[in-house]
Amino acid sequence: MPVILHPWTASANGMVVWIPRSMSLFTVREAYNPDILPWEKMLAIHESRHVAQRQAWWSRAHYILGDLAEGITTGLNLNMALIEGDAVATETALSEFGRGRQGDFLDYTRMAIDTGDKRDWYQWRWGSQVRYVQDYYALGYMTVAGMRHFHNDPLFINRYFQNTRKFLSFGNLQKTVRQVTGKRFRDSWDDLMEDWRRSWAEEDASRAPFTQGEDVLKGERLFYSYSKTCGEWSVLSGLGLNPTLVRIGDNGEKTDVRPFAGVSSKLVSDGKRLYWSEDIPVPRWSLAADSKIRYIEPDSSGKKIFNLTGKGRYFNPAVAEDGCVWAVEYPIEGGSALVRFSKEGSVLERIVAPGSVQLLEPVISEGNVPYVTGLDDNGVGIYLADNGKFSAVLGPVPYKIHQIRNFRLPEGDCFIFTSDKDGTSQIYSYSLTNGELRQLTNEKYGATYAGILHGNILQYSALTPDGRTLRRTRVEGSSVDPYVRHVYPVAETLSSQEKALASSESSPAELSSPKHYPKLPHIFHIHSWAPFYFNYDNVSSLSGDEYYELAALGATVFFQNHLGTSSGQAGYSWHDGRHTGHLRFTYTGLPVAFTLMLDYNDR
Repeated sequence: MPVILHPWTASANGMVVWIPRSMSLFTVREAYNPDILPWEKMLAIHESRHVAQRQAWWSRAHYILGDLAEGITTGLNLNMALIEGDAVATETALSEFGRGRQGDFLDYTRMAIDTGDKRDWYQWRWGSQVRYVQDYYALGYMTVAGMRHFHNDPLFINRYFQNTRKFLSFGNLQKTVRQVTGKRFRDSWDDLMEDWRRSWAEEDASRAPFTQGEDVLKGERLFYSYSKTCGEWSVLSGLGLNPTLVRIGDNGEKTDVRPFAGVSSKLVSDGKRLYWSEDIPVPRWSLAADSKIRYIEPDSSGKKIFNLTGKGRYFNPAVAEDGCVWAVEYPIEGGSALVRFSKEGSVLERIVAPGSVQLLEPVISEGNVPYVTGLDDNGVGIYLADNGKFSAVLGPVPYKIHQIRNFRLPEGDCFIFTSDKDGTSQIYSYSLTNGELRQLTNEKYGATYAGILHGNILQYSALTPDGRTLRRTRVEGSSVDPYVRHVYPVAETLSSQEKALASSESSPAELSSPKHYPKLPHIFHIHSWAPFYFNYDNVSSLSGDEYYELAALGATVFFQNHLGTSSGQAGYSWHDGRHTGHLRFTYTGLPVAFTLMLDYNDR
C-alpha cells in the first residue's frame, strides 16, 4: 500500500483511503493541543490499524470489481465510531501514551454521565442541536475499550470483523455485543455506561474534595464554550454559535467584537495588540496552507485583522515586554524552531530545536527571557532558550502541559498552564524561583485556558453540563510532585492484553522494503473495474437524457493516481446495435485544472 506524505499543510492529520487504496499522512505536527505520543508514532500506529481493518473486508469479489469491491463492502458495513475507537484503543495499548491516557479525551462524556445525562448509543453517536456530543472517536473508544476491559474480551473487535464478513450481515455491532454479554444491545450499553461511571467515581473519590470558582457570565441557551481566553478577551462558540471574539467587562457584560477562526492558538496581548496564530489555506491547492501570526488593535474598532507574518508556518505567538513576538515554526522540511519577530514582522532570531524535540508554545518571563514547551518521546518539558541553546527547567513529564502563560508574584516569575496530571484537565503553576509545581484548581470536571487578573485572581474555563463557562477564584493551591503520573485502569488493561496476545504469536511480522514512487507511470493507475458499463459522473449526479448515458452492456475501468490529482474512467458499451467507446479524464496537478471527455460512436 502506498504511503503518501503531504508536507505542505498547516494542520495535522492522517487517513487511509479505500479507493484507490493508499495511506495519506500530513507531516506537520499538531501545534495547539498535541497528544503526548509524538506525531510520527501516533500516525504509524493509528493509521496502520486502519490498514489492518481494511484487510478484514477483502473478498473474492475483488477479482470482479477491484478496489470497488472493498468500497462497496465498507459502505455496507462501516461503523466509523467503532473503526476510530479501535484505532484509538490500539494507539493506547501499544504505547505509554495515546488518547486513552489523556484527561481531556473523555472529559465531556465523563461529566455528562456523572450528571445523569442518560443516552443510548445512537444518541451519543449522532447528537442533535440540543444534545451536544464530543465526537465519535470518544464513543468508539468507550465501546471497544469498555468491552475489552469490563468484559475481559481482548478480541472483541476481531469478533466484530468476523461478523461483517458474513454475506448480507447487518447490525454487526449489536450482534457482537450480544455474543459477548448475552444481553440486548440497549441493556448492554446501559451496563457498560454504568461500569464507566463507577470507574470514574472511584477516581473522583480520591480527588475530592472539589473546589469551584465563581461564575463570571450567564450561560447560553445551548451547549457553549469559552476558550483561548486572555484577560478580557475570549472566543465564544457552541451548538448555536459560530466562533466569535468577545470582550468581557469586570461586571460580566459580554460584547461581541467580530467572527473568529474555528482553529487557532490561544490569545495573547501586550495591551496594545491582541495576537494569535491561524491557518490560512492557499486558494489553489487544497492540501497547502500557511499558518500566520495575526493581530487586531483593540484601541481601534477591533474589526480589522492584520498579518504579522506572510508565507510560512508559525504557531502559538507570545509577546515580550519590548513588543517583539516569539512563535514556533514548523518548516516544510521538518523539525521545529523558535523564532523572534519585530513588531513589523521581520525575523530577528531563529533557534532550531535539538534532536527530535517538537517545540510547542513560547512563554516570555521578566527581562524578555524566552522559554518554550517541547514534546519528545518522554513527554512534555519546559525549556529555557538561552544563547541559542535549550535547557530543561521542568521535565520532560508524562502528561500534557499546554496553554501556558507567565505571571508575576512578589517572590518571582511563575508560569500557569493546563495539564491532565491528575487524570482531568486542571490549572497548575510552576515557579521559576524555587521549582515548585502547584495545582491551582480542582474542578470536578476540569478547567482550561487560565489567566491572571488584577494580580491575584485566577480566571479559567470550567466544564459544566451547560458548557465551558468562565469562572474566577483567588490564586491559591497546593504543592504536588511533578513526576507522579495518573494511572488509567482501562488503558493499563489494554496494554496488558496486547502483551499477552503478542507473546502467543508464532512468527514475527514481515515488513516489505520501501520503494520509490514515480509520478508519471501512476497517472493512469487502474484500481477498479466492472463487467458492465456505467458512467460514474452521470450516475452520481443523476443526469443523462438516455439510459445508456448512465449504464449499459459493456465494461468499465476506473483509474486514479494516489495523489488525487489524476482520475477518470474508460469504458466500452453496446446499445442500439452500436459499439461505443468512452473516456473521462481529469487532471488537477497543474495551476490550471482540466477535464477531457470523449464519446465515440454514441451519436
